Amino acid sequence: MRRILAICTALLFVAGAAVGAEVKITPPTVDFGSNSSYDLIDAYVNGVLKALAQQAESQLNEEIGAFEQPSFVEGMANAGIFASHVGVMRSRFEYGFLQVGAGIAIGFQSPTANPFDVEGIGQAMAEGGDVFAGVGVQAGGQVGLNASFLKEGLFLGLRFGRMDLTSLAESMGDALPEGLSGSLSVVGVLASYQLVKPVDLMLIRWRGVNIGSGLVYQGLEVRYKADVDPVSYEQEINKDIDNGGYLETGTVTLTAVPTVEVGVQTGTVAIPLEVSTGMRVLILNVSGGLGADLAFGSSKLLFDADARIEASGSITHGETGTKLYINNGTITPGSAVLDAGTEGGPTFLNPKVFASVGLLLGPISLEIPFTYYINEGSGFNAGITLGLTF
Repeated sequence: MRRILAICTALLFVAGAAVGAEVKITPPTVDFGSNSSYDLIDAYVNGVLKALAQQAESQLNEEIGAFEQPSFVEGMANAGIFASHVGVMRSRFEYGFLQVGAGIAIGFQSPTANPFDVEGIGQAMAEGGDVFAGVGVQAGGQVGLNASFLKEGLFLGLRFGRMDLTSLAESMGDALPEGLSGSLSVVGVLASYQLVKPVDLMLIRWRGVNIGSGLVYQGLEVRYKADVDPVSYEQEINKDIDNGGYLETGTVTLTAVPTVEVGVQTGTVAIPLEVSTGMRVLILNVSGGLGADLAFGSSKLLFDADARIEASGSITHGETGTKLYINNGTITPGSAVLDAGTEGGPTFLNPKVFASVGLLLGPISLEIPFTYYINEGSGFNAGITLGLTF
């Protein structure tokens, strides 16, 4: 879990740094007092602050970049869809009355055929590219009901779960950066039908063939407040500002103290279509199948930033030798605001191949499911589920 959230945070930060938007900076102004001899100095210093603000604005816009991130947003939406398969129990296709399971699952979208190339994806994003990638995680459970009273071979299920990432991140201490917050949620209804009945062959039990579908909603909101160091811009003064025949000297400094928050919000619905089979040997069960996830919904990459713009420094009046400190003058604070985001949605059709390995100990089962997705790139879902059958 720590590694998953750390990867997610890193992807958010490098993606947020590449969101297309424009920084707008309002420079601070200073008034050194009612002495009319200082009016020209006021105007000159405020002109310097304006020029420094424009310099800061230009540099920040260049660093942030000027392109959107639609592929990354689609990748995050897909990863959320993949992670919504939580609490999956394929080890027992048939059971007497009730089945309860709980677990955790992760989903990952890769732009290449290799769904495990996390390092390469991070490097590509750090270089400023819009990468078709994403990470999702879900924790939840599933309750299954043998609905043979409606139709023989029919099983119904309810999937649900919610996790508070804010509390989880706080409990992990230094394992994750400060400022990570958010929540995960999943809810869905499922149905499966035993198309071909099981067959017992001495110690081996073939599970038959099952078909399944459903409707699953997943929501993910992750926000990360990044610590960003203040940035300063400085200009030396050596000029006869008030035309008094003497040089005014000093330094004017403009400092931006930024606050940056990046995040992802997804709300997606998946319709899984699956055909599966399996085999049990003693306590070991292996199952697998084919299918696809039809996906709908939206995903949004957020990037919000503001900054406190401060002025400091001093000017020595050439004629009188009086040192005018900017901090002692009347300062109107400046500000900087950036509000950006990219909206998109998941890939509609996501073909998949899935498998799971489980241990069956009486009514208790422990299962590790895995799914490989094929779309413009590739993806996977992996998890662990502990189940109990009645």
